[in-house]
Amino acid sequence: MKTNDNSQQYAETLAKYLGGEMTDVELHDFENEISVSDEEKINIEKMKKQWNAMNGYKEQSAPDAGKAWRKLHA
Repeated sequence: MKTNDNSQQYAETLAKYLGGEMTDVELHDFENEISVSDEEKINIEKMKKQWNAMNGYKEQSAPDAGKAWRKLHA
């Protein structure tokens, strides 16, 4: 799959790949498509490492103003 051809579809496919949401058939087909370009394989591996690194981040929750206020006046 070439990044120039239908970039929206490529981005969605790439997100499914990085998110581990592909079926076995989709995964096999995608990996075959990217295997023809060493540059694309390298770029995708970099993205894969960055994607996996984000798993350690937690979403910030809204602060509990009441709890903070009680702690301040305790």
